[in-house]
Amino acid sequence: MGSSGRGQFSAIDFVVLGAILAGLFAVLPSVLVSQRSQARYNRCQDNLRRIGNALGVYHETHAQYPPATVQPDAQSLWTLKNGKDRMVVTHANWAVLLLPFMGEERLAVVFDPEKPISDSANREVRTAELPWMTCPEDTYHRRDNPYRCILDSGEEIHFARGNYGINGGTNSIASEPGTPNKPVLDGVTHRSEGRKKISWGNGIAGFNKSFSRKDMVNGLATTVAVDELRSGLADVDSRGSWALGQIGSSITFGHGIYGDGNGPNCRRMSADDIIGGVDLGKLLGWHEVTANRRMPCRFYAYGVRKATARSMHPGGVNVLMLDGSAHFVSDLVDLNVWHAIHSRKTPEKLLLDSLTVEADREALSAGNSAGLDVSYLKPLVASCAVASPREHPPTTFENSIGMRFVEIPSGEFIMGIPDVRFRVAYLEATPAHKVRITKPFALAVHAVTQEEYLQVMGENPSWHCATGGAKNQFREMDTSSFPVENVSWYDAVEFCQRLSALPTEKTIGRRYRLSTEAEWEYACRAGSTSQGSGRLAHSIGPVDRDDPNAFGVCGMFCSICEWCSDGYSRYYYARSPQDDPKGNASVYLRVARGSDWIFTKDVHCQLNAWAFPPSARSRFVGFRVVCETEQPKL
Repeated sequence: MGSSGRGQFSAIDFVVLGAILAGLFAVLPSVLVSQRSQARYNRCQDNLRRIGNALGVYHETHAQYPPATVQPDAQSLWTLKNGKDRMVVTHANWAVLLLPFMGEERLAVVFDPEKPISDSANREVRTAELPWMTCPEDTYHRRDNPYRCILDSGEEIHFARGNYGINGGTNSIASEPGTPNKPVLDGVTHRSEGRKKISWGNGIAGFNKSFSRKDMVNGLATTVAVDELRSGLADVDSRGSWALGQIGSSITFGHGIYGDGNGPNCRRMSADDIIGGVDLGKLLGWHEVTANRRMPCRFYAYGVRKATARSMHPGGVNVLMLDGSAHFVSDLVDLNVWHAIHSRKTPEKLLLDSLTVEADREALSAGNSAGLDVSYLKPLVASCAVASPREHPPTTFENSIGMRFVEIPSGEFIMGIPDVRFRVAYLEATPAHKVRITKPFALAVHAVTQEEYLQVMGENPSWHCATGGAKNQFREMDTSSFPVENVSWYDAVEFCQRLSALPTEKTIGRRYRLSTEAEWEYACRAGSTSQGSGRLAHSIGPVDRDDPNAFGVCGMFCSICEWCSDGYSRYYYARSPQDDPKGNASVYLRVARGSDWIFTKDVHCQLNAWAFPPSARSRFVGFRVVCETEQPKL
């Protein structure tokens, strides 16, 4: 050290020592901050695991999990317009029902289940600060920031904050089964039991409805039980109110691929539809809420329908699985996976190690709600040499069971041109783009009929037939020429395999498959480059009732929607190959097309292309097939 003797230091030694200490003290604050942050993170996961234990004991006691909320009268949570209405119908929620299993027996006894949570009798419960419902990372979870609501009576009521919401589901907020031009395979179901209305989605808890372990198709380790939530930004923001059984308050709902609130910590404008959204927008302003504080919500209208998981942890949220384990999920998680782990109906083969980040996903801005400029598409469309309609009738052939096929010529087209009737943002992620179909292919002239499906599969699962759900309407009608529907994507794939295995088809060398999404849109456009047909699906009927288009195919934007082979990926358009794109086959959700072929590949629009679980069935979704041969004889 350059000392003159043992135990002695020179001036240089002191300078060096001072530099070392200065560096140490400079690093120390960041180390302490990191340790404190890790401690808060660990505390959050510990709370989730404690809730998981309570859910397990609750199930052992009641043979089911608690409902998301309980409302004893006949009013629907889906039709009430504001917070005041909802206060008087909401009684217990899942967290209140867990009180005796969380060591809160006294609060459980104090709670009056016969009265709304807003009643003065339940003041002590709804204002209780519960440590196990608190994530230390959430700086808005404070005693001086309760949720405040003023009832019609003028009474002002407060709710303590919480940071965890039960999984109501990532399904669409639309009601099943939807309509012919807007089928809903994975949405909300409503039923009435006397004066009580019950509703549920694909999560572990419904509204006035409970589920048990036997309902969890994909197993406990891959099903989300509870999501993390952030507390409201101000006293008018209801999010993170632990005792209030409302979406966004203590329930996550409708935050999968279908809406504008998809994925954890989603920053899209209007991502959360919650009580107090309008008031919050007036108080703080859109930019402050959405951009600065990253808690977007619906400002322009009342309505409580969806809310996603949110946290103040950098880069993601904590979730509790039904097996009691807690996991951190990235904000950039593949939405297929996020959607699937929140659905109790997902096949068990989807495991937690599938929680991968979609490499090309960008952090999109809040989006554009003012309108959509499509002028940039004009030169793109003009430069594309689309296959011209034929001058002569197309050549067709029939297979061994009478299915008719037509040759679709090769050519180019612009895929994903938005319909001018719809205002859809986020085209930067789903751009219109040139696609080239490099080889002719043989496409079924019409969707697979009920008779054709019966011949191959030995059954007719259709809703619109004499033995289906609409049998009273079709009892005296021959529906054999109607399109088969109420079939899953798996059913459609199996039909193709069985048809390919028929002796005559094997001898000729024909193989059948579902069309790709690009093939489907190309055949449906049939040479058109317009920006909107304006034609929507009508009632289901015979497949040959519609005139063929210029390529010789029928009914591609009428009657039913049709399964395609592609897996759904929101960002696939931005990176797909120009020649014969086939979609992402490795993902879970599958694409169905129909109704109107002009679309933007973004199911936020929910009008023209849908992504559904492959096991889902709808009375409005069928399929058509492509025939392949080594030497096509057309």
